[in-house]
Amino acid sequence: MNIKCCIEKTNDNKLFDLSNMKVIKVEGEDSEKFLQGQLTCDVTEINNNQSTFGAMCNPHGKVISTFIVLNYKNCFYFFINEEIAAEHINNLKKYAIFSKVTIKILNTSIFGINKMDDPSFKTLLDDYVSCTIPSSERVLFFEESNIIDKVEIQKKLNIEKLGCSTEWDFYDIVNFFPKLSKETSSLYLPQALSLDVINAVSFDKGCYTGQENVARAKYRGINKKALYLLTSNEAINIKIDTTISLERSIGEAWRSVGNPLNINQNPITGKTALLIVLPNNLDSNQKLRIKDREDLLFTFKKA
Repeated sequence: MNIKCCIEKTNDNKLFDLSNMKVIKVEGEDSEKFLQGQLTCDVTEINNNQSTFGAMCNPHGKVISTFIVLNYKNCFYFFINEEIAAEHINNLKKYAIFSKVTIKILNTSIFGINKMDDPSFKTLLDDYVSCTIPSSERVLFFEESNIIDKVEIQKKLNIEKLGCSTEWDFYDIVNFFPKLSKETSSLYLPQALSLDVINAVSFDKGCYTGQENVARAKYRGINKKALYLLTSNEAINIKIDTTISLERSIGEAWRSVGNPLNINQNPITGKTALLIVLPNNLDSNQKLRIKDREDLLFTFKKA
């Protein structure tokens, strides 16, 4: 599933400096087998130069981290939110004691391109490790042995415009890819984050950490939550780096529904988009707003 946002429909290509992301590399003769027992996605189905969304759970089936994982030359590269990278690698290492694998965070700079509409890009990116985001035209890339010079790569790709990491995050939000923080790690089942909808969960693979509870939630209907995309109907003035509380209408009253997982603003229109976990049977006539802001209602869509 891929929901296109208005930015993606522009003709402007941009180079994004993604300093808020990290790359974790897993290599070794046991790497595929080891990761197959740790991740929600089916690692054996990721062909060379292919990628998929995925997650790692704790023994209770709650999601520790979400990521994009790339299979490249028999190594696996995780593109992950910087804030949760340390937690991710610590959990991997905890289970890697008896496997022949090496796990490390790479000291590199990550860049993104929002549209691979120029055929020459593919050739120009041959010098880098690149990853096409599933169901998207966007590409992530880095150089493993060196830190890429932004000015140099901008000239090489002949891209005039630069984008920032917050704009890139807006793409992820409107495409229902949730990024967890230290505060939201280990709170939700994969289905509550609708990770099964973006093919980040395989129910056909074998066991992995937390798999029993994830499967039980699916086959017994235990999970009662889903991920929702909320968008403002107009440009609003809010600080996206502050804690924002949301509430929904219950008759004539309003009840708190908590805080968004991710929130950002469209740099063109100023409209706000956010991801939040809500009951999966939310009525289509439900009203949602920022707490105590009667003038600010959101439209919403379930993943």
